Amino acid sequence: MEAQVWEQVNQSPFRDDHTNSFGFEDKAYVFRGSPTNFGNGDANEVWQYTPATDSWSILTTFPGDARRISIGDDWDGKYYYGFGIGGPDGRLNDLWVFDPVDTSFTELPSCPCPGRSHPSLIAHNDKVFMGGGSSSNGDVKDWWEYDMITQEWIQKPDIPGGVRHHTFHFSSGKYVYVGGGHVFNWNRYDPETEEWTPIDDLPAGRVAGTQFNYNNLGFILAGDNASHSHVPDFETFMYYSPESKEWDYLPPLPNGSRWAPSSFIVGEELFFLAGLSDLVNNDATMWKFDLSMIDCLPPSGLNAVDVDDTSAGLFWMTNTSSDSDTLKWRKVGDTLWNDVVDADIVYQLDNLEVCQEYEFRVVIQCGATSSSSETYVFRTTGCCMNPEITINSITPNSAIVEWPEIAAADEYNIRWRPLETNDWAAAAVNSSPYELTDLDECTRYEFQIESVCSIEENDFSESTIFRTRNCGACLDLEYCEILADFSTNLSFIYKVEINDYLNISGDNDGYANFDGALAEEIIIGESFTFTLEPGFVLAPQPFDLIAWIDFDSNGSFEESEIVIFEESVDLEITRDILIPTSAISGLTRMRIFYGNTSGPCLPEDLLVLGEAEEYCLKLLEKTSVINILDDGASTLEVFPNPFQDKFVLIDNLNAIKSCNVRIVNVAGETVFSFNDYKMGDEFELPSKIEAGLYILVAENDSEITKLKIVKN
Repeated sequence: MEAQVWEQVNQSPFRDDHTNSFGFEDKAYVFRGSPTNFGNGDANEVWQYTPATDSWSILTTFPGDARRISIGDDWDGKYYYGFGIGGPDGRLNDLWVFDPVDTSFTELPSCPCPGRSHPSLIAHNDKVFMGGGSSSNGDVKDWWEYDMITQEWIQKPDIPGGVRHHTFHFSSGKYVYVGGGHVFNWNRYDPETEEWTPIDDLPAGRVAGTQFNYNNLGFILAGDNASHSHVPDFETFMYYSPESKEWDYLPPLPNGSRWAPSSFIVGEELFFLAGLSDLVNNDATMWKFDLSMIDCLPPSGLNAVDVDDTSAGLFWMTNTSSDSDTLKWRKVGDTLWNDVVDADIVYQLDNLEVCQEYEFRVVIQCGATSSSSETYVFRTTGCCMNPEITINSITPNSAIVEWPEIAAADEYNIRWRPLETNDWAAAAVNSSPYELTDLDECTRYEFQIESVCSIEENDFSESTIFRTRNCGACLDLEYCEILADFSTNLSFIYKVEINDYLNISGDNDGYANFDGALAEEIIIGESFTFTLEPGFVLAPQPFDLIAWIDFDSNGSFEESEIVIFEESVDLEITRDILIPTSAISGLTRMRIFYGNTSGPCLPEDLLVLGEAEEYCLKLLEKTSVINILDDGASTLEVFPNPFQDKFVLIDNLNAIKSCNVRIVNVAGETVFSFNDYKMGDEFELPSKIEAGLYILVAENDSEITKLKIVKN
């Protein structure tokens, strides 16, 4: 029989985080977590799940305070449950026992310790061990033992490594194990000697998953790393062997990791549910895993290497318990498999067909049990396909196009044109790269390529779009990328208004760049009206709103360029934003975040709730500009000019008493600025400003004057 790894079952009727659950005989019991996610809302429902019918039903109500971020564990057919946040006192320190036989609850003595949420709690050998977690005064590291026989609480030595919360924990043999919780250590606790001993720290500071023990092994599932990014797929299911004192990896969870999920065991089947996955609260799927498979897990890591026209090397990682590996391979579309018994884990396939898809899987035998890997598909080379295009070295009038060589191609037809025009420029070329010249500046172009092969005809590729330079900072400069994994299953940016510009963008799956839209023109030194309306999938979910404008057009967003920062926004918000007089004229970028993040640059592997949008703004100087560069009509004068390090600015008509002044280099960068300058005061430029030609920009409420100045 070929075993499946994870099998999907009926989805849970709720999508909670911090749910608690356990299995007893042929059923499971689930204490609901936070119904609206992120600690909002308290729950007291207890549900029952029946694996035989794959069905759910509400069983009873927990009689204690409704709560969230609670904790529980089972021992000897009963479930010990408590702590969390709820009730009039906030952080709770109570403990209850639930008997699934008669569905009764009994309140036990409360812990004589500070109330807390998400601590460690392990029921084991007629004791309950509890420690760590978040109290009303912050995280703690204390460790307590509750005796089920004497019903007494006794404080024990603190957990080593400092304060922590949302840990992983399990028991095995006579020991209890605690680790993670944003702290980079794992420890074994001996209840007899009351000693803590460090163990292998492979899962490091990991937090917010679920755990259990089975056959004297400790298992952990899902969770986040210490900085609250989901753990990689290959780390989502792991176990610790007290015998070997090492961690090992198991088949990864479907849909990736989850934050604050739950799990339970019925018979030999593990069930995994709830929590927040990369799909956030829209992932209500539940899965089961046959724990009896652990001794005969299927091969993993299938890959095809050194693939050419007629051969490929097949590779996989086998189970160490395997008696034999049988490689099964075939051309995609064939009905029969080719079997290779006792195949080496690197197996060479020869005499394959050119440009053909093949698939393979590996079946292992462990005594009377067998299991099969997933199927891996690869294609031999030699196809007459169009290559992937890379366009770089873009200037106002040129660009370099590159592509990898296609072995079957005799030459390549290429063509390009301004977007939304009719006439193509074209060429036939033998190799890459190719330089496109005589392009128009600040223009969007589309480029296509066609591989010309003797073995078959081909069509032109889909268009690759690029824009030539000299548009302005918003389009020319490469701003830090937004690479995070976004989710808009709670909220998103519904509408943005910038003066008269209106963009009802709706849900864009977390990110949208509207730099192609007509940029709103805004006068430097004046204000514009900005409006944002959030959108919500369900009930309003308040998030922070933050926005930057790159005033100095240098391609980055500094803290001084934050123009909006509003916390907990759940309604339409309108603000007036002032463009400072030091801003550089031209096309620049505005970046907006509405969600649970605050930095302008978002790295990969970061889960962000909410949405980001980007816009171009065209910053203009005031129209009443007196420019000495053109007509010499200004009444202002710099003396001396040229100067060495000091000069004064005077008004020959004595009409202007003060103004704001900035010094701009020939590249358009502001190198020095001074507000509320009094006419006749002496300027001293910083020594770091080099000799050369500069523009002095003097601005008051009525006009802007630009003067050439020279530093010797």
